[in-house]
Amino acid sequence: MLHVVALMLLAPLSIYPGHLTFAVAAWAIWESSWQWWAALLLLPAAVAAGVLVQVMVVLQLRLLLLPGGAHTRPVPVLSRSNSMYMVLFAAATSFFEPLQGTSFAAWVWRMLGASVGQHVLLLCPTPKEVDLLSVGSGSVLEPGAAVHAHSIEGDKFVYAPIELGPCSWLRACCRLMPASRMGTGACLDVASVAMKGETLFPKTEWRGNPAQPVGPSTYSTAARSVQL
Repeated sequence: MLHVVALMLLAPLSIYPGHLTFAVAAWAIWESSWQWWAALLLLPAAVAAGVLVQVMVVLQLRLLLLPGGAHTRPVPVLSRSNSMYMVLFAAATSFFEPLQGTSFAAWVWRMLGASVGQHVLLLCPTPKEVDLLSVGSGSVLEPGAAVHAHSIEGDKFVYAPIELGPCSWLRACCRLMPASRMGTGACLDVASVAMKGETLFPKTEWRGNPAQPVGPSTYSTAARSVQL
């Protein structure tokens, strides 16, 4: 019975470091070698429990840190509240990373205050100012893509919303700065940076630092099957 309790308790914590999940499962099977099939049957339930724990963490974060929106006014960089938010958010998002690329990722972003459309593929980390984001249906955010809804002006963080139109495409390691807007089918190329307040024209590919339009976006054609 001990191995069953350990599996159920540790799986929610080990869903991020996947090797630990498998280690716990292997230990449970070894501990009950004559009932190895029972331990395997419990593993999906343990993983499901881990997902529920992550959802609860999201809800608590939303309740405690974003009452009415925490990013509605400038905040001193070294303020206690901002430091606490960044530490807690970093700890919480470590639980969200295994959900990248799944429908759960969109749920997490919505629960944290973002507006996320349908058929969105989120492969990047959860942005700290996720409550200031609007992501249109059919959009793709590749691994390493960063969406920064803040700028540092003097000694303060200044926040501004970011809007991604339907079928927007943020490629790997690109950066989208605050107050920027992507039109329908716009694409920001690999490692490119769209500056603060930039508007990326619809169905156009942008490249460079600072990003400049270089031609029509290939993704806008491939994404026509998505219901806008």
